[in-house]
Amino acid sequence: MNKKSETISSFIQKRKIMRKVGVICLSAFLTTSVFAQVTVNVKQQTIKQALRSIEKVTDYRFFYSNQLPDLDKKVTFEVNNQSIEATMSKLLSGTGLVYEKKEDNQIYLGIKESKSGQKENKKITGTIVDDKGEPVIGANVSIKGSTVGTITDIDGNFSLDAMSGATLLISYIGYETQEITVSNQSVYNIKLSEDTQALDEVVVVGYGTQKKINLTGAVATVTPEDIQSRPITNVTQALQGVTPGLNITSSSKFGGEVGSPMDMNIRGVGSLTEGSGKPYVLVDGVPMELDLVNPNDIENISILKDASSAAIYGARAAYGVILVTTKSGSKDEKFTISYNANFGWKTPTMLQKTVNSLDFVTAMNDACDNAGVTHLYTDEMVELVKKNIASGNRMDGVIPDRSNPTQWGQNGDTYANTDWTDVYFKNWAFQNSHDVSITGRTGKSSYYAGLGYMKQEGQLNFFDENYRRYNVTVNNSTKLTPWLTFKLNSKFARSDRDLPVGYSGYDRTVNYHMIARAYPTLPVRNPNGGFMESNSVVQILQEGGSEKQETTTAYITPSFEINVLDGLKVNGDFTYNYVGYNRDTHFAKVYVQDVKPTESHYHHANNFNQIEEEQRTDTYTTGNLYANYQKAFGKHSLDALVGGQLEYFKRKGLKGSKRDLITDNVPSIGTATGLTNLSDEISEWSTVGSFVRLNYSFDDRYMFSFNGRYDGSSRFREGKRFGFFPSFSAAYNMHREKYWEPIAPIVNTFKLRASYGTLGNQEVPNYLFYETIPIKTNLEYIINGARPIYTQTPDLVSWDLTWEESRTLNIGADMSFLDNRLSATVEWYSRETVNMFGPSEALPAVLGKDAPKKNNASLRTNGFELTLNWKHRVNKDFSYSITGTLADAQTEVTKYNNPTGIISDKTYFKGQKLGDIWGYVTDGFFTSEEDVKKSPDQSAIHAKWNPGDMKYIDLNKDGKIDWGDNTINNPGDKKVLGNNTPRFLYGLMFAGQYKDFDFSVFFQGVGKRDVFIGSTTYFGFQGNKYFDNVHEHNMDYWREDNKDAFFARPYSTGEVSKNQQVQSRFIQNGAYLRLKNLQLGYTLPSELLQGVGIDKLRFYFSGENLLTFTKLMDGVDPEGTSGAWGDAKSYPLSLVCSFGVNLTF
Repeated sequence: MNKKSETISSFIQKRKIMRKVGVICLSAFLTTSVFAQVTVNVKQQTIKQALRSIEKVTDYRFFYSNQLPDLDKKVTFEVNNQSIEATMSKLLSGTGLVYEKKEDNQIYLGIKESKSGQKENKKITGTIVDDKGEPVIGANVSIKGSTVGTITDIDGNFSLDAMSGATLLISYIGYETQEITVSNQSVYNIKLSEDTQALDEVVVVGYGTQKKINLTGAVATVTPEDIQSRPITNVTQALQGVTPGLNITSSSKFGGEVGSPMDMNIRGVGSLTEGSGKPYVLVDGVPMELDLVNPNDIENISILKDASSAAIYGARAAYGVILVTTKSGSKDEKFTISYNANFGWKTPTMLQKTVNSLDFVTAMNDACDNAGVTHLYTDEMVELVKKNIASGNRMDGVIPDRSNPTQWGQNGDTYANTDWTDVYFKNWAFQNSHDVSITGRTGKSSYYAGLGYMKQEGQLNFFDENYRRYNVTVNNSTKLTPWLTFKLNSKFARSDRDLPVGYSGYDRTVNYHMIARAYPTLPVRNPNGGFMESNSVVQILQEGGSEKQETTTAYITPSFEINVLDGLKVNGDFTYNYVGYNRDTHFAKVYVQDVKPTESHYHHANNFNQIEEEQRTDTYTTGNLYANYQKAFGKHSLDALVGGQLEYFKRKGLKGSKRDLITDNVPSIGTATGLTNLSDEISEWSTVGSFVRLNYSFDDRYMFSFNGRYDGSSRFREGKRFGFFPSFSAAYNMHREKYWEPIAPIVNTFKLRASYGTLGNQEVPNYLFYETIPIKTNLEYIINGARPIYTQTPDLVSWDLTWEESRTLNIGADMSFLDNRLSATVEWYSRETVNMFGPSEALPAVLGKDAPKKNNASLRTNGFELTLNWKHRVNKDFSYSITGTLADAQTEVTKYNNPTGIISDKTYFKGQKLGDIWGYVTDGFFTSEEDVKKSPDQSAIHAKWNPGDMKYIDLNKDGKIDWGDNTINNPGDKKVLGNNTPRFLYGLMFAGQYKDFDFSVFFQGVGKRDVFIGSTTYFGFQGNKYFDNVHEHNMDYWREDNKDAFFARPYSTGEVSKNQQVQSRFIQNGAYLRLKNLQLGYTLPSELLQGVGIDKLRFYFSGENLLTFTKLMDGVDPEGTSGAWGDAKSYPLSLVCSFGVNLTF
């Protein structure tokens, strides 16, 4: 036996062992006893059914292909305590099937062979017509499981050679695919039926499913194919751009940091209230963080967008619902093992590059000249910079500090030429994921079990940052009796993150602020090899400590379904959910090497050590009990649902910190000697709700739906806790009318929908109606040897606070054209949020407390959504599809207590469009002193103006440039310059298959967005030598030899701010187009895999964020324009290239 044969044989033996172990273990749990001899009475059962009957009373297991002939042939026979051979002889008598018994009671079925030992071949001919008897031209006729095939001619005729017992596949766009087993006949006349799959497609909705054709609300669906096999670390990332109206952006604070959550909303901003406006995410009916779900466990995702579709979920669903359904057991008794692996390498999508050291010192000294201060870099240092660049970029260019020669210099005492983006970020970081799942059915039980592991390395050098996630999913369903089904779903997820600490004791987001302002003249290390101190976080990353986060989520949901009567079902479920969170943050002392290598001093930023520990546990329980009655009588159809829900949530947390660790090698509260700071968190809330849904349909033509939810929440005081929130919707399938018949061949289906409803929102801060009195001990003086305990006056509260309400009007249409090859969905909606929390009327300052919140603010969002899909099978080898999505929304404040109309990012005013950018209109530069004198007075902004400074337009013609009262009625010379809300969000997907190759290309982008970046990232000069930096675009600044510059003259002092006011000149176009995903795959032909026991083997390449087209400044990702420490100062997003394999046994 050669080595290759040994490998294949070894693989087959391993697979047999895996299958044996799986079957034995699962059978021990789920099946009944077995017997050696066969006693069975079969009456008018198909051969498939008879095989299952034999399996139930014996320990034999049958293996066969569903393509075999005669499996649906009905047989009748009886055996009483007879051998398996006698039983199989009776069962297969008169069929074209034979069997072979192998070890471990496994029996394999096959096709009888001819005398020559080969399966019989013959010429097959036939004609294919539609349901009207017209020939179907170009229909695909192929032999299943092979590459043999043909297409019909102009008369619908076909001809090909096929083996006896083979299966013919007949398919054509717009018609149902048919499978026909080749028998003794040679001529086949086949009639294709119209494809009604779109009409029968089922969509998951609240507490059940509905036919898509009968939906009256706005519901979008996402399939596993849309999100799997992509090198993504969470489901949220995969959903971006896939469906219109679901808006997903990178974290505004953490950017693309490993494991960071993304920001998400449905149909724009829903509320101004803290903590509100997020969609309600349910995984198998239970609230769960979407980022903790394993993408490979997902069966489908439904997105409920309007009040009608989301109303059934009540108090937590005011701003949309995302329903995730995980996989369940198989319908047949096949035992399947799947393995998916992905190996990826990622690199930052964009990084900002600073200029070289010579350009930098030149620009910085020019800024000093303009400000009238001493040069930051002396002539001596400028010469050192020049020599350093000429001699090959010495990377340790620094001299001792002029004022303290024992330490190395900073800023102006440095002359290296460092590219800090290359220093801080890796070229490539590795990530990988592995998933194993088992699916099957044994007797009356079906099961699914999935294991997942994912690890993602971070982009930073000098720190081993990474994110790891572990998933376990087990779903089981058992039909205990003909009328009772029991299900048990359980999930476990664990995520671990290793992260750096921040500079100077801040959180880690400050590091990206420091990176953005690192001078190119600053070396990474001094000549002795030690790290530099000034404006560098390299040493902080490597030696400054770490933050470790652990999140554990586990839940178990037992449920039952009782078939009480024909059409009446009663369902119940109970869920226990546990979430544990632990954080350990260690700030270590950092020592900086002095000029003498044997001496050092504390780093000026991290000159302390500290330990912070936080532990938090959340427990959530919920129960649902509901009854569903479905009845069809004639053309009428009724679907009624009524039920109730209880929820209870409790959080208990403890947080402590302590400084002055004895040693940084054992960081703990117990090894620290400083003052202990301790705080805890205890909170709980509950809801109770009852719900009803009535759906009525006449002839699948007219559909009406009513939803009602009566909710109570503990977050409001007694008397304000309960509210009733109804919704109504209707739909009209126009294509089912007779008058539609003339255009039916072109416009196949056309449905109009409309809905209106109200939902209450309880996702508001807790304990709003309680006057809380904080107890503190952090005073800076001692009484009787201890810090005294003190309290503060409680905040004022309003006893009238109650439900915030979301009212949505939705009008939509669903259409399909050209034999259902082209489909379209259009939505228009208007959502008004009323009774939002807003400020009360101001109280006298002598009171010492702010006025309490009231239900006195309103918001309105208007928008539309469009989805187009084209699918076409060109021939038997090639098919493709194109999907396009487009969505837009604008949000306006319709009511807010701001009597003076102050314009501020800390408040709102009536008529304000969220995202508006207020600023001055630029009129170029001042060209001369004379130009300054004759222009409107700009002294309100700054006292001194020079040629090369910005000149602003006097919009209100009062002879001066200012902001007036800074109110909507008197904004001075400011106006709305643009809006930073992403508009016209779109996606475009191309997918196709040629023979065994598959491909997909997914573009995603934003059509319109205005961006003002006001930080170092854009302007470079910030008027402070510790904050300035210079990028390539900043070199185009005004000077005597560059008067047509883009940027004004720079200053090294705060005077620079006069030229960096929010203004029209610096509003950037934030629109972009991104190649979000590219995927190429190859699936090995099934005939090559039959000998090694593999059902499917696919290899693929997948790329994420491969290309970006944008007009933003170089180095700024259009999805990363925000940051906790300034615009565009956040962790970079990633471009990912990966390779993967999908394997199914």
